[in-house]
Amino acid sequence: HSSLFIYLQNALERAIIYAQTGRNISYGIQTQQMPYPCWINDKFSNAISRMLPLFMVLSWIFTVSMNVKDIVHEKEK
Repeated sequence: HSSLFIYLQNALERAIIYAQTGRNISYGIQTQQMPYPCWINDKFSNAISRMLPLFMVLSWIFTVSMNVKDIVHEKEK
């Protein structure tokens, strides 16, 4: 694995084990990259990424308009 974190974590673990037990434990590091499926185009995420801002604006407009209507109604009383 190409991450420096794994080697740093291993060194820290060995230091903690040595500090608590007084013994130097030698063990190897084995890593395996998580498998993930290959895809070219995800139609669902593309559709959501286009439609979500529209839905959010529409819901905001509805909420604001209802609040304005209630405020105006209250001020008219």
